[in-house]
Amino acid sequence: MVIVCSTVFLGTLYPLIIEALTNSKISVGEPYYNSTVIPIVLPAIIIMGIGPILSWEKNDKIKILKELSPVIICTLLITTFIFFIYKSFNVLGLLGIVAAFWIIINSLYIMFKKLKKYSTGMIVAHLGFGFLILGITGSSIWQQEKIIKMKINDELKIKKYNLIFKKVDEIKGPNYVAIRGIFPVFDKENKIITTLKPENRFYQITERFTTEASIHTNLFRDLYIVLGEGNMEEGWIIRLYYNPLVMWIWLGAFTIFLGGIISSNKIIKKIKILHS
Repeated sequence: MVIVCSTVFLGTLYPLIIEALTNSKISVGEPYYNSTVIPIVLPAIIIMGIGPILSWEKNDKIKILKELSPVIICTLLITTFIFFIYKSFNVLGLLGIVAAFWIIINSLYIMFKKLKKYSTGMIVAHLGFGFLILGITGSSIWQQEKIIKMKINDELKIKKYNLIFKKVDEIKGPNYVAIRGIFPVFDKENKIITTLKPENRFYQITERFTTEASIHTNLFRDLYIVLGEGNMEEGWIIRLYYNPLVMWIWLGAFTIFLGGIISSNKIIKKIKILHS
């Protein structure tokens, strides 16, 4: 994990350092992270799934395989089900989903067995890491975006959702004026789910324009819409994004943090016992 963090840190800061020293710009994008982080993370994920079951002594391979068989079967079944739902396949997606559920199911399996030799903080942190991988994989490989010019009453479909550009309102904030687009969102049964309200704001004091995206979130996806430039005659540029499983990234980070807190509390208690 330290190597992964260092790799990301280098990829983030290196372009800034080069620009500061040479006044030339370079970009570090997705190919860099895919080619450096993934080969480091995948072996760690495999070990993370099997590691808690191993002991310091010599292990019986047959016994370990039998112990892991429910986890392996559940992982394969859930992975098949996920790809059946999203109806899209690629190698990185397969590796990510298998890795995520390998850790999640194994962590839950150990947790429900309630064996005292396992650290609760460790299991919770591993569970969070599985959530994190699930969210990153889903939002990376199944993301969809549409960029289109729309006029009032135009419709836009993405996945199973249908958006209607109902109207544009002029609003006034405490230190800005803005136009706000109104986009009711309907599901495939034509039931309204939410209304997205992206804005274009103009701050009069600083004379700056900003865009305020509108997002509707649940456990399965984010709908993210941005209102671009335009007018009533020609229409507006609309950017619409469908990002699956983004919420699991935040749940994963929180769960990892929670695991760290649990472990820290146990360490503090042990220190207090030693001092007493």
